[in-house]
Amino acid sequence: MLNTAAVLPFDLQRLLENEIYQNERAIIITKGMSIDIQSFGPDELAQIDKRLFRDGSGDLIFDRQVSTHYSKGRRRENVKEIGFFGIPQVGQVHQMIRDMAQGTA
Repeated sequence: MLNTAAVLPFDLQRLLENEIYQNERAIIITKGMSIDIQSFGPDELAQIDKRLFRDGSGDLIFDRQVSTHYSKGRRRENVKEIGFFGIPQVGQVHQMIRDMAQGTA
């Protein structure tokens, strides 16, 4: 079993800029004009898309938000991916989250 702290160390700066990880939930904290906090429980993490890069790092996508707007009579859709991005050893983190979602962590 992987220790969250050993696999995913972070400091306060990273916490405020990107994301943090917790034993029972995946939490994303985004700092902008305000601090936005999104929390995902095991049920919400049952289906995760993984994007893997050659160096073993990657992204885990939990959700996608689609927004539609109209400009000059044309319909446009924006898709915003919600998840963890640029994770070292993403395969290990993906497995840890899957275990948590299945209740085996």
